[in-house]
Amino acid sequence: MNMLKFKSSYHERGFTLIELMIVVAIVGLITAIALPNYRAFLVKSRSTTNASLLHGAITIAKGIANTRGAVTICKSDNADAATPACSAVVSNGASNVGWASGWIMFLDANANGQFDAGDTLLKVQPALLRSVTEGSIVPTPNAQNIVINGIGGIGTTGTATTFYIKPPDAYMGTPYDRYVCLSSTRRVSVVKTLPC
Repeated sequence: MNMLKFKSSYHERGFTLIELMIVVAIVGLITAIALPNYRAFLVKSRSTTNASLLHGAITIAKGIANTRGAVTICKSDNADAATPACSAVVSNGASNVGWASGWIMFLDANANGQFDAGDTLLKVQPALLRSVTEGSIVPTPNAQNIVINGIGGIGTTGTATTFYIKPPDAYMGTPYDRYVCLSSTRRVSVVKTLPC
């Protein structure tokens, strides 16, 4: 009777080393397969979110411009500062994050495209990306601001602008690319491939 108790308690003690090694190998294999897919999902999600934020800001600016006058959205390197300012640094996806450094939206009393005394700050978008290795937002033509007039135009020239929401270099391509397109007639859209 004592021998039976000893054998049953011996077999109920826990995992063997081989069983534990098999579980660790399975977890490692699943992680090796899932991790790249998870990173790709995060990059695609970030591109979509950044495009949506810019699209939303332009849409809001259009609505406000229809009732209150010229609204400017400008790239800002210190958007979350107490007194933000428009940036003069040219957007370049190879050396800086471009518009992903942040932007400000304001009622532009004199429609000069700069945040001056007398202008009313409407919205502040802090930096979306920390470094160019995470991607960038670059407009074509390269513009530091967008002035949306209340009478139906964009700026004084009414030029169309396309913002490339550039993912990290390792993830460039159709699944990750996003473009925010602003036509000369103030139509704004988000697309995955060009033309808009």
